[in-house]
Amino acid sequence: MRIRDVHVILASASPRRKELLEKIGLSFDVIPADVAEERMAGESPARLVMRLSELKGQSLAVKYPQALIIASDTVVSLGAEIYGKPHNGAEAFAMLSSLSGREHAVYTGLALFWKRRRLCRYECTKVQFRELTASVIKSYVATGEPFGKAGGYAIQGLGGLFARAIHGDYSTVVGFPVCLFGSMMEELGFSLNQLWEVSS
Repeated sequence: MRIRDVHVILASASPRRKELLEKIGLSFDVIPADVAEERMAGESPARLVMRLSELKGQSLAVKYPQALIIASDTVVSLGAEIYGKPHNGAEAFAMLSSLSGREHAVYTGLALFWKRRRLCRYECTKVQFRELTASVIKSYVATGEPFGKAGGYAIQGLGGLFARAIHGDYSTVVGFPVCLFGSMMEELGFSLNQLWEVSS
């Protein structure tokens, strides 16, 4: 089966995920999944992002059984704390203050649904933040960039100024592990070279 002949659906409204998929040449529709992104008691970051990714994908797979569904979820982990998207400025400020000068882990889950098959995996990347002053954090929050981002920052935007080191896959921090996606697509039987070969 040729990738270009498949109806592909991205179950996310994230502009970052959309942009990363477009960069690798995939044609797709965006249909955000409506799933409550809540953590279960005692749930690990890895299990959380895989469960939410699977729930998002499943919610669309039942409606579009002939489509390839791509679903993803990202959280930031710092010690025992797990950070999703901040709901307000105070929450964003608190998250960034906690991350300041410390190393945290970014977990991104990825689920693919294709006909009768489903795959669910995750990637983890470590990010070391430099020390941030309260005034820098406050002004960054005022830009509005932290909202809609796990951990309250965008590594591909102004938030990149805070990252002293990244250990692992950069795209995982953005919110879509591209290399993992390629491996999972091959596992489903798709040939990745179809993405860049010009159709005759």
